[in-house]
Amino acid sequence: MLSLETLVFQEYADEIFEYLKRKETKMLPDPNYLDKQRGLDWGMRTQLVAWLVTVRNHLGLPHEVLYLTVNIIDRSMSLMEVTPDRLMLLAAASLIISLKYEQQYPDYSMQDIIEIFDLEPEKVRQAERIILQRLDYDLGWPGPSSFLQRINKINNGETQLTVLAHYFLELQLHTASQVRYQGNRYGHRNKLICWAIPERNWNLSSK
Repeated sequence: MLSLETLVFQEYADEIFEYLKRKETKMLPDPNYLDKQRGLDWGMRTQLVAWLVTVRNHLGLPHEVLYLTVNIIDRSMSLMEVTPDRLMLLAAASLIISLKYEQQYPDYSMQDIIEIFDLEPEKVRQAERIILQRLDYDLGWPGPSSFLQRINKINNGETQLTVLAHYFLELQLHTASQVRYQGNRYGHRNKLICWAIPERNWNLSSK
């Protein structure tokens, strides 16, 4: 017997999906925000995201936390100036906000996470408040995971392909082009790539 949640999802899936797409578009960052930041460039953002991926892997955090963290960082820098010496503070505060919003509490205290970034707890708390105020407390960004979940429901939840899709998503988080596109496009495209890979007969031999 199907659960009530499944029945509701099936009946309103299209409406929910359209709402998520509108919500996501509304919460996209300015794709050119780094042009307005002094002393920052895309290379520094790439290094920051790579560090966050390392932290996510080390702490065993869900992918959703990482995606929301990067969205918070990009949206925050679209709205306010961030100096290079405050970039790690922005990342730490964004990660903690994401953890709280997603209600994901790993086997580490918030203090442990702050220590990973080698920052003073009070400064991180102040940064959290500033970020939330600038974002008007709007954290409900759907992100690519929401759209991957919908694809999984349609295609009977192929776990291995989902893991591979998340891997590609993490790789794309580093890129400047990722800021310009919605997560639903990334979610769909990566799942299509993953579907295609098992069917391809790759010939890597030189000719």
